[in-house]
Amino acid sequence: MKKSIRRLFLGIAVLSFVFTGCSHQGRTEDKETDTVNSGKVTAEVPQEERADEDAQGSIELSGMLQVDGKSENSESESVSTSDENQNAVLVENGGTLTMTEGKLTKSGDTSSADESNYYGVNAVFVTTAGSESSISKSEITSAAEGANAVFATGKGALIHADNVKVSTSGNSSKGIYATYGGQVKAENIEITTSGTRCSPVAAERGSGSVSVQGGTVRSTGASSPCIYAAGTISAEKLEGTADASQILMIEGSNTVTLRGCDLSGSGEYGVMLYQSSPDSTGEGISRLNTEDTKLTATMEGPMFFVTNTEANVILKNTELKYKGDVLVKVSGNNINSWGTPGSNGGNLTLTAVDQKLKGRIICDEISTVNLKLKEGSTFSGSINSDNKGKYIKVSLMEDAKWKLTGDTYVNVLKNVDQSCSNIESEGYNIYYDSTDSANSWLAGKTVKLDGGGEITPR
Repeated sequence: MKKSIRRLFLGIAVLSFVFTGCSHQGRTEDKETDTVNSGKVTAEVPQEERADEDAQGSIELSGMLQVDGKSENSESESVSTSDENQNAVLVENGGTLTMTEGKLTKSGDTSSADESNYYGVNAVFVTTAGSESSISKSEITSAAEGANAVFATGKGALIHADNVKVSTSGNSSKGIYATYGGQVKAENIEITTSGTRCSPVAAERGSGSVSVQGGTVRSTGASSPCIYAAGTISAEKLEGTADASQILMIEGSNTVTLRGCDLSGSGEYGVMLYQSSPDSTGEGISRLNTEDTKLTATMEGPMFFVTNTEANVILKNTELKYKGDVLVKVSGNNINSWGTPGSNGGNLTLTAVDQKLKGRIICDEISTVNLKLKEGSTFSGSINSDNKGKYIKVSLMEDAKWKLTGDTYVNVLKNVDQSCSNIESEGYNIYYDSTDSANSWLAGKTVKLDGGGEITPR
């Protein structure tokens, strides 16, 4: 009876997590939550209460090869299952497994999308709370609905994956995946997925964590970005392509860190930072940190889209390639139940470090943008040209330059070069709020700019 009550409580908690959340409104505060030290891009990650890291589903896990509370080695072994909900390999209850040169195959669909998405049901290679496994020089083939390939779930669950080739073809069948405090540490991976909702690299339920060092990934199905983060993901020297989806998506108070990566996508947006819950207030900050990375969007939409969340993006020496002329769109949305219409805007802090930016930054009346140009960064573009944004702030630090491509309306303009010789107008103007005390250095005056434009009170 107690177990049934607990499962009912967990089911309610999961529904609450999916269908509730929050939206930060008001100004984008100029809090220095980002730091750049010794050439490394870092970001503070808030310490928040997460979902129950020992959460369990209602379907008991079972494996064709099951390591339960003991230590085992497996070499050159083939393991296959076609049974509904069964794992090919399951490591649980403090067990440990070292597998080399394995060949794992899975068919037979899941009976529950939630159980397979969150708790490892029907996945191929699974490690649960308090257990550890490693798999190397192996192949994993998944040909079923809800059959994720490499899955760590539960506090203390840890999987090491090295030189593993993964192929999944069913829907909701991700490549490497972690939930509820589980961790996957992967090196030199090769992942291909072809179903819908099949991100090659994914973390969910807030506390899942995945790190990747080297490899290639590709998805061909819809809603399958190279990286989906409703948890924490870091990748270094990863190459990836999403043929029918965004480059990457970050949901809620979660973080993606990229170094030396080359990722492309073909979704409506290049990179999406959002909260899918109806109300996102108090959900924290979506964070993206990139360094020495290339991001390519092949469609016409904005390179970055922020909605129904607060977002902090730090770009350092990152090449951005996209077809349209919109670099960033920060706005509300009418997608499903992503926030309450009229109060589901976004709040973005975008920090550029040794970075080239180009394009329009657009913002609606319920959203805010705080742009920081640092350490030799350049921006060729305009911000809030239609004067609709709720609150706009632009800061030019030492050696930063800005070339206007359209009229710009800001609440606050800060510039270490108070002569503003680092702004080339091309005949366009910057309009600022003379009543905001942060603009006191301008003293309500009009400043002439190179190129015939000016900085003037609005």
